[in-house]
Amino acid sequence: MKIAGVQYLRAIAAIAVVLDHCCGMAAFDKYYGRKSILFDFLVSGSFGVNLFFLISGFIIVVSSTKFKSLTPSKTLRDFFKARAIRILPMMWLTIISYATLRILGRGSAEWHSYLNAFFLIPFGDYDPNNIWTLRQEAIFYIIFGLAFLSGRKLWPVFLFWILIPFLPQITTLAQGVPASRPIGHQILLNLLSPVNVLFGGGATIGLLYRKREDLFHDNMNRVISALQTWPSLVIMFLIAMTILKGDIISPSNVLLSLPIFTIMLVIGAIEYKKINRIFYYLGNASYAIYLFHLQFVSAFLGIFSKHAHGMPVTLAIAIISAMTIAISCAIYSFVEVPLTKYLMTKLMHRPKEQSAPIAPAE
Repeated sequence: MKIAGVQYLRAIAAIAVVLDHCCGMAAFDKYYGRKSILFDFLVSGSFGVNLFFLISGFIIVVSSTKFKSLTPSKTLRDFFKARAIRILPMMWLTIISYATLRILGRGSAEWHSYLNAFFLIPFGDYDPNNIWTLRQEAIFYIIFGLAFLSGRKLWPVFLFWILIPFLPQITTLAQGVPASRPIGHQILLNLLSPVNVLFGGGATIGLLYRKREDLFHDNMNRVISALQTWPSLVIMFLIAMTILKGDIISPSNVLLSLPIFTIMLVIGAIEYKKINRIFYYLGNASYAIYLFHLQFVSAFLGIFSKHAHGMPVTLAIAIISAMTIAISCAIYSFVEVPLTKYLMTKLMHRPKEQSAPIAPAE
């Protein structure tokens, strides 16, 4: 997926999540034990996850359907295989490295939470806990693939999956503490999560984009060309962080974040005349940043709180976040890129005639 503005959005979401976790963890007693002056603002960076879900819906539709006809551009088998290659190896590497560091640091590990994460089991606790988002991604891939790529007209199933979480009976069912629920209850709630509507919103923009790419590339380009810069998208997300508070997957917050991030996605999908290479690269590296940031944030907070405890917390958060992003980018360049290319070459069937790229080359 090489639409520059969408890559900018992925970069913004990843950086926001890193800042959120770094800020929240810095306040733990075992680290600094005090909050940053920007605590209430920075922890709203968790809504970068909601933006990721919306972007994912868009990317999957655009990369899996043909221009104008909206017919599948790949088989269901190739779709699932490509998604598995893209997601699972790096996810498994993250879980293994995270578990290893925990064992070396603490001498023990809760294996069930690592196994739940490793196999994306639709119930129970996950460690590292950010893997839960990939569980929701996997559910989306299955529903989308069966609805749009199986050769059957199952789009009503997809629509049902998006809307049913907002029925009063389901929202009432979702109240309470997840850990205390029976396994069947947990599976149902994960399948019918409010974040489904974010995938659906992104998919809708993706369908519109594939049907009327000229609308995004020509007419809208003239109307809002002034907004076609990464600073504009950053400012819009910062505004969203001041509005959105609390649980990122609560029905009310999901519905509130949907229109805000939809506007950002529409702007991001417009063809850019000039590409900011740094933000474009960070967008490409966003998956590695998201996957690996927790272990680096934890390690750096341990070092900084021990050797620089008097440092202002906000400054420590800024430095640690920058270091975390830099190391995660190195993992992207030297591990994710070559590994994914190798697996794609070995495991994916490549047709003789390749379709045109989604966006023009730089």
